[in-house]
Amino acid sequence: MEAVQYRREILSLLKSFTDKDFMKAHEDADGNLFTIHQYVNDFIWHDQHHIGQMKNFISN
Repeated sequence: MEAVQYRREILSLLKSFTDKDFMKAHEDADGNLFTIHQYVNDFIWHDQHHIGQMKNFISN
């Protein structure tokens, strides 16, 4: 499954970052600052949101 492979690649990349890299501020295309740490937390929340939607759909 491609989704599983992409997740493994993301995890591998995240594991390669130092703590300093993980907390370093980056600028997005709109000029807003973010850290990898913040991005990962948002990514997890977003995934959990969609998992909940799928579970709800399957149970109905």
